[in-house]
Amino acid sequence: MKNLFLTLCIGVLSISSFAQQKQLTMEDAVLRQRSTLAPERIAQLQWVKNSNAYIAVQKENNQEFFQITDATHRNPSISIKLSRINAALRIAKLDTLTRLPQIELAANSSMRFTVKNNTVYFDWINHSVTTTLIPENAEHNDLHAATKAMAYVKDNNLFVIDAANAITQITTDGSEDIVYGQAVHRNEYGINKGTFWNNDGSALAFYRMDQSMVSSYPIYQLDQKPAAAKMIKYPMAGMKSHEVSIGVYNRTTKQTVYLKITGPKDQYLTNISWNNDNQTIYVVVLNRETSHLDVNAYNANTGEFIKTLFFENNNVWLEPTHPLFMLPNNKYALWESANVYSHHMYQVIDLESGMNLNTIGFDNTEVLDILAYANDKLYFTWTNGLDINLGCTKFKFNKGKLAETYATVTTNLSTIPGIHTPLINETNGYWIDQYSNATTPRIINIMNASNKVEKELLNASNPLKEYALGKTKLLKLKAADASTTLYARIILPPNFDSTKKYPSITYVYNGPHVQLVNNGWLNGADLWQHLMAERGYIVFVLDGRGSDHRGLAFEQAIHRHLGDAEIADQLQGNKYLRSLSYIDSTRMGIYGWSFGGFMTTSLMTRTPNAYKVGVCGGPVIDWNYYEVMYTERYMDSPSENPEGYQKANTLNYIDNLKGKLLMIHGTSDDVVVWQHSLMYIQKCVEKGKQLDYFAYPGHLHNVLGKDRVHLLNKISNYFETNL
Repeated sequence: MKNLFLTLCIGVLSISSFAQQKQLTMEDAVLRQRSTLAPERIAQLQWVKNSNAYIAVQKENNQEFFQITDATHRNPSISIKLSRINAALRIAKLDTLTRLPQIELAANSSMRFTVKNNTVYFDWINHSVTTTLIPENAEHNDLHAATKAMAYVKDNNLFVIDAANAITQITTDGSEDIVYGQAVHRNEYGINKGTFWNNDGSALAFYRMDQSMVSSYPIYQLDQKPAAAKMIKYPMAGMKSHEVSIGVYNRTTKQTVYLKITGPKDQYLTNISWNNDNQTIYVVVLNRETSHLDVNAYNANTGEFIKTLFFENNNVWLEPTHPLFMLPNNKYALWESANVYSHHMYQVIDLESGMNLNTIGFDNTEVLDILAYANDKLYFTWTNGLDINLGCTKFKFNKGKLAETYATVTTNLSTIPGIHTPLINETNGYWIDQYSNATTPRIINIMNASNKVEKELLNASNPLKEYALGKTKLLKLKAADASTTLYARIILPPNFDSTKKYPSITYVYNGPHVQLVNNGWLNGADLWQHLMAERGYIVFVLDGRGSDHRGLAFEQAIHRHLGDAEIADQLQGNKYLRSLSYIDSTRMGIYGWSFGGFMTTSLMTRTPNAYKVGVCGGPVIDWNYYEVMYTERYMDSPSENPEGYQKANTLNYIDNLKGKLLMIHGTSDDVVVWQHSLMYIQKCVEKGKQLDYFAYPGHLHNVLGKDRVHLLNKISNYFETNL
């Protein structure tokens, strides 16, 4: 397929330098880049359920209010002021609000929000309020919208509270070792929650995680006297992992059954979904080696295994991240897979036979997420590598069966290059197109069923027009394999002079599930990168093999050898920079965090002549000490791949360190634990190597909030002093 972005964003694309009145401050770059210096947006914009209308926050005379507008212009607008909501809250004897609440839409004329320990339902037609209770200390709340029943966790046990505020305790043996109703497998494989309602709210599936066999790990609490260790469960590569099972609580019988899932106890149970019949539950069962998965069906009433719909094998890795998406007739579902194709596509699965009937997507692109199925149309987002677009595929059903002429025609609805975030109206075929690109801060349009602009809701002005930003260019470079195309971004200083020599800073991540270069606003760059360009640096970013949105072969090039392909590709970027007449090749720096910290440390020591100065934050030093789920997927286990682990271990290259390296770590990091950088310090001492080091007490895997100003000042000063 032709790449839609070519005319706007490859090679010659640049963001024009803006007026020269202002220079960015660090406070601008950190504290204001997501507020006053971010493109204007429309707060809480969403479609009203089962209607042609949308709701959003509007402002008039410095007062915010909700406004409901009919996109088809058939009905007058409705304004909902805070005073009206507060009047209803007073009648219900609830605390009033000082600002508009964050809402979710419930029934046709009802919005849902939280006031202290109550879920409040406000009817904007009748101006009335009903409530349900949120129990004290409830966590991981999961509301079933139609029945108003809510699952929640307290002290690692699972409870349900119904619309009449009657509480049922489902489990009783919850503890630090036995955990219910929470995400498992350290949130890998698309897992972000631990409870799953069926459609009618009559049953609740939930995770039970036994982590008693997992080693405890200390996270030091340094704000106490004396300091104390908070123990967490952290399964490192090659070590024992937790064991997961799935229970189903039936609200009618008040009984719980557990699905009869066979296989090794440390396998992964993920992508839970319900059939629309409310009786069948589907689970993706993935082996710990991530080489085989079964998509299994179970009887939710008895827990009995029904059948394996289909299975997948891959000798590199499998990574299911989306559950089955049920089509409304209970006969077909959609399954996201990169295993059959060279890129991520959706398959139409017959739930009776398990057969793949058809494929959804575009050639040589990545399907990302399904947004909705409505009016015989499936809406999904997809990417060609730089843009994110909206696709639409039409399905034909004939008496509940997929019609014989079901061959799908897929249309791209978002024809303007950029990053699109669509909102679909499932009633009338309208959709809201929110997008940005390199030259467009944000535009929001109402699109009608003919895919024409019905109304422009917002055309945001450039929030940085008063600042002296340098030009940004997108580049296409060749990977180290001489055939794969890589995308890169370069930011030039304001008032750039090609006859001068400039130092450069490369920002690196280059790990799975991250893409840094795109065709959104500022081409994905943050304001710190522009600040450093203002200070006279060329700022460069390259997404090498292993990063996101480029297809299976691109992602899997790193298998069993983390660091090899990534280093080779980053060196291609280094080589490109050195080829530019205006780059000072004696003053090249690199900075990265997390996987990027691993990359920075590796590049500074495995290729010690490439960069003069490096800054690494929260770095993985030795993959033996990182978590099972992530590490073994990409590296296999330490016993299966000892050579790969040994080669990737940055401790083995400390003797090669020539330049200046600053290592930074949060002392409470529970993702890449503090031990990683402490091991590096210890080895530097043993080797007689000098290393600059800074710890942020109490911070987790990244340094956020106001302390991030301190962090980025430290990093910037380090480059300015040493580069």
